[in-house]
Amino acid sequence: MSSYLYYYGLIFILGLISISLNNRVYHWALLAILSCSIPLARRVILWTKSDDPFLFEGVCGLFMLYYFVVSPLLFIVFDGKLPYVVDNPSDYRKYTGILAIINFVGLNLFNLTVKIISRDKAGFFKIWKLRPNGKYILGLFILISGTTTGFMFFQHGGFTGLFRAYGQSITSKSEISGLASIITFPFAVYVFIYVLLFYKHWFRLKLFKIFFISILLVIQVLISGYSGVRGNFVFAIFWSIIIYHYLVAPIQKWIIVSSIIPFVLSLWIFSFYKSMGLEAFARLNRGDSVIVIAEDSNRSMEGMLWGDMSRVSIHSYMVYKFINSDDYDYPLGRTYLESWYPVVPFWLWPNKPINSGKVVAGTQLIWGRNYYEGVSSRFSSHAYGITGEAALNFGLPGFIIGFIFYGLIYGIFKNIINSLGYIKNDYKYLVYPFFLWWGFNLLLWDSDNYIAHNIGKGFLLLASIYLLFNRRHDTTSC
Repeated sequence: MSSYLYYYGLIFILGLISISLNNRVYHWALLAILSCSIPLARRVILWTKSDDPFLFEGVCGLFMLYYFVVSPLLFIVFDGKLPYVVDNPSDYRKYTGILAIINFVGLNLFNLTVKIISRDKAGFFKIWKLRPNGKYILGLFILISGTTTGFMFFQHGGFTGLFRAYGQSITSKSEISGLASIITFPFAVYVFIYVLLFYKHWFRLKLFKIFFISILLVIQVLISGYSGVRGNFVFAIFWSIIIYHYLVAPIQKWIIVSSIIPFVLSLWIFSFYKSMGLEAFARLNRGDSVIVIAEDSNRSMEGMLWGDMSRVSIHSYMVYKFINSDDYDYPLGRTYLESWYPVVPFWLWPNKPINSGKVVAGTQLIWGRNYYEGVSSRFSSHAYGITGEAALNFGLPGFIIGFIFYGLIYGIFKNIINSLGYIKNDYKYLVYPFFLWWGFNLLLWDSDNYIAHNIGKGFLLLASIYLLFNRRHDTTSC
């Protein structure tokens, strides 16, 4: 009981701080936003009581607290607007408040859905034992991924050429973002797992750990960073950190928490490249102010906090448009069907649409049903998250549908984790990062991101790891 008192006390203080920063927060929307903390209490408290900084329910609960409570408060405190649109309402409080009410209902339905499909741990677990030829199987994966990586860089004239290709045109970006990027993505993680499985004793050397991890970090940024999608290399780094925590040496909570701010700052600076290409780094080298570059690239820190690490800005705008405009035809599921387009290479489908699915739907939501014809001069590149994409397809009720769908996937992941029966130094932790990552990132990404940028790459890693091990039942755990 005392844990819940502390929790709600902190939520109350958070509300008071928000009001003290800007008295415009004193609005009925504040109560609606803070109420979203109620369905999240159990998960957040679980994390505070656990010694495991990567506890599935706890990490997801903390992220949802930021996503549904902290970020909307920041959006109101700083009088946030949705970038790249000209018809933002003068005051978002009403629409963010309505969104918060929808989120409160959705979160309770999410909890109910998870509870319905959750099951107890299985009566027996499977023991994972490395195959005798596992070293050669993983070596083959490294060879294929590394060769593809080398070919991709050679084709574009090296690292600089590939990064430059990102900014040249939409077509160039699409050509280097398909199957090749899926194969190259896990290269650094493959190497990390290889050393972990067969040369784990090397990690006892502090100098080796620093050098090895630094080199892999640079490689992963170069491999995944050219596309401007920060989630690409964050996913790989996230996977490696969790493997290190469970199978090499535990990472203390205070280290994880203290690294959040510098990590967010680095993501913010990298976001300049997403908007400006290599020119962003050139300006940084010339000594240009980070604030000026942020303004020129339309990539403010506040915008990242509520636009990239949350979806409150686009969701609030969607609520505003659904209520005040009828110049939009709901796709009714079309964005999901067309989310497969990005992974189809141009050589297989030469006339593949450059933009489709959520891009067309989002563009029409902003500028009207007749605006997008073929390739328009303006198009929406916003991400909506699992609840937002459902709303893009089905209107306001879609938010609720998205929460139920999220609950189903979350509950399945939770059941899988429980059924694996993790123990200390268990090789099954090699696949745990996939389920933890998607446990909370479903709120940020859309179906095309699941398939093109993450699910394809995640499933490739999962399949590769699965092939390395034999599995047999451990009946002693019955």
